[in-house]
This record gives sequence, structure tokens and C-alpha cells, in this order.
Amino acid sequence: MTATVIRLACFEGAAIFGLVLCLVGIQSGELARMPVYWVNLFSPVVFVLLVLATFPTRWRVETLFVRRFEDQIWM
Repeated sequence: MTATVIRLACFEGAAIFGLVLCLVGIQSGELARMPVYWVNLFSPVVFVLLVLATFPTRWRVETLFVRRFEDQIWM
């Protein structure tokens, strides 16, 4: 669980940086002149897909609790 949070935090930094670059490019008009800068939106898209893929479903939460407390249940 901790590894997932740290992994997502690293991707979140890159995603926010990509969004900021696009926002600055839009405000300065640079994106109209150089459309290749739209590639910076790739990192936020990857971040959203990664969050959706690792979102805690009911099955994942149940599995986590069963593994964590399995030995304490049978005592």
C-alpha cells in the first residue's frame, strides 16, 4: 500500500508539471505556434490511467485485509 502511494506521488509530480507547461504554453500562445508541446499532456493522461488501474476495488480491499489479519482471525 505504501509503495503504491509513493509511486502515485512520483507520477503526480510529473503530471502536474506537464499540465503547468501546457497552461503556460496556452497563455503565451506558444502552443498555437508549436503544437508539439501538446505532448506534455501525455503524463497527466498516464497518471489518470494509472490511478484508475490501481484504484482499490472491493476485492482488493478484502484481499488486503484477509492477508493482513488472516493469522489473527483463527486465534
